[in-house]
Amino acid sequence: MNKQRTLFFTIALVAMAFAVATFSLLNALVWRLPTAKEVFANTSQSVVEVKAQTGENLTSYGSAVLIGKEGYFVSNAHVVTYTQLTIQHKFDKYYVRFSFENDYREATLVNYDSEIDVALLKLTDTPEFKLKPISLGSSEKLKSGDKVYTP
Repeated sequence: MNKQRTLFFTIALVAMAFAVATFSLLNALVWRLPTAKEVFANTSQSVVEVKAQTGENLTSYGSAVLIGKEGYFVSNAHVVTYTQLTIQHKFDKYYVRFSFENDYREATLVNYDSEIDVALLKLTDTPEFKLKPISLGSSEKLKSGDKVYTP
């Protein structure tokens, strides 16, 4: 009786170990979350450096995300505005630079909202390459504890 019980538990343990290994393998192959490196590789053409300047040599740097094939970028209001003596001002010129380019491209400030710190920029010219807008996810699918990557 003892040998049968030991054999039963051994078989049960092997079956559980096999189930855990199979689930882990499926999780790694099918349900695996992307790594930060993979996220960067898939989004690097959609994220730009923003440079804002005034004629008074004030410069601000930040980042923006391409959200449409028409050349619209979302950034932060604090990147595209500056404050002097408690008064908020827009910069005179705006530029964006893709990670694969050396030169900046001119952009215009479409609008901004300082209350929620968001701004919308648009390229002034049409690039010779195809724009690749970022793929937006849905927060409805998120669960507490899920990893979230933001540019």
